[in-house]
Amino acid sequence: MIFGLLLLIIQITGFSVTKQYRTQGLQYIDLDLDQFGQTSTGKTTLTIILENTIKVSYPFLAYCFNNDEQVVKSILQSLSSIQQHIESNKKQCVFDNNALLYYQNAQQLVFTNNIDDQNEWVYNQYSIYQLNHRKMRLYVQSTLETTYRLTISSSEKGECYNSCNSQGHCSENAVKLCQCQLGVLDSTCQITSNVINFRSKSSFQMERQTENLVIVPFPDSSSNIIITIDSHVELKLYFGCSYQKQYIPFYRSNSFNQTNISNGNVIISQKELQDCFENANKIEEALQTPLSKYLIILLVNEQIMNTQITLTLTSGDSEESGGTLEIVYIILSVLGSLIILVLLIICMIHKQRKGKRILILQPSNERANQMKVKKFRHSLRQDYIATEIYDQVIQEFPGLQESSECQICLLQFKKQDLVKLTYCLHLFHQYCLDEWRKRTQTCPFCRSNLTQEKYMQQIQEEQIIRLGVVVDDAISIDPLKLQEFQQREQRIRQLQQTQSPGSANVIQINTPGLCQFSEN
Repeated sequence: MIFGLLLLIIQITGFSVTKQYRTQGLQYIDLDLDQFGQTSTGKTTLTIILENTIKVSYPFLAYCFNNDEQVVKSILQSLSSIQQHIESNKKQCVFDNNALLYYQNAQQLVFTNNIDDQNEWVYNQYSIYQLNHRKMRLYVQSTLETTYRLTISSSEKGECYNSCNSQGHCSENAVKLCQCQLGVLDSTCQITSNVINFRSKSSFQMERQTENLVIVPFPDSSSNIIITIDSHVELKLYFGCSYQKQYIPFYRSNSFNQTNISNGNVIISQKELQDCFENANKIEEALQTPLSKYLIILLVNEQIMNTQITLTLTSGDSEESGGTLEIVYIILSVLGSLIILVLLIICMIHKQRKGKRILILQPSNERANQMKVKKFRHSLRQDYIATEIYDQVIQEFPGLQESSECQICLLQFKKQDLVKLTYCLHLFHQYCLDEWRKRTQTCPFCRSNLTQEKYMQQIQEEQIIRLGVVVDDAISIDPLKLQEFQQREQRIRQLQQTQSPGSANVIQINTPGLCQFSEN
């Protein structure tokens, strides 16, 4: 049921009337400004304040531009419907948004004809609206029976638009608005909050099923803001910035960024902050009043237990620096691990080769490898120590069976291994001896001279002994030994041709006592 009250006031110059009401449901109050002498002409500001001290039932103060009773009822029927209307920005009805959303003791609406239509949106941030009509209807909605006090007053240009709470005072700027203490929000300085400085950490206790407002003053929008939350229970987090909308973030809002979080980061992008600054700068320019810019965070604990919260705020730059340091640490760790691994490999290789009699060097690159192979093949063609097969050497010299391993690499001989037998009757792998002779021309075992000249001298002596028969002081050739020797030389020649196709230099023995190199 709608109750109507007509407020009649005698004609006076400027006025202030306070009256107490008791109501339940929807009540309207009609005002006729033509009945107030000074307000009939000139610039006028009308301030309407609803005060309520009973929290059991909370009355809502509204002014509706739409006088359709059904529309008004649908908007004012509940707090949720009022919240939806505020977020829709349709303005069929207007409220003291922040005071109503946060159940403050005083709700305040201001109407004035001192502002132009172009800048009206700026004044709406402070619940100040254009006074377009001389006759007005105010609405008060309360679900349960409640008592409230309504004050209606007028003021002239140059006076403060709002009635400031004890935590604020009227500014001395061109446009006189309430200037609140740090940490106090709202156009009338009623809503209190915690203040956390940028790039700092704060810890506080949060009671169960409560809300906590936090503001973060910040100087510019040159980087992202990272909010780090550490809580024992999951929280709802809403965030926005000052002057972003005509109301601050509130519980169950659909207009602000919202997330559920217990531990982790929430990032506010640089672009979002720049948009906030641009909007705040426009308001500053219109009002000719400097504004404090800050981030607004609303934490809601819906759980049935209290929680300790640690809130840390850092910039994107510090995060980037931290990320860069982390990358540097990772790179250094990887490099350190690689260095240790290389050292271990070197130690293992050194340990394996320490027991060997020779260190076989490997070419450092492909070009060096090709040149070395070419040089090695050339040395094979000119080599004067023949390459043979181990099994055949043992058959010819059974006494060499005791030398079952190469004295250079210390590996056991296999039957088909390619070997070389020095004139001092020491047996080595072909490759091992070739690599050894690149450094020195001495036997790895007995250190005898392995030069070509010494070898030719020795081979002549061996041929005389191996092929001849000594009778008194004369030497005669044994045909059977000569045939065996020629067969061996033929076998060696064929093996050399297999190792080095097209070889031009081979050892040729024509007659006993004569050894020479021949060019084919």
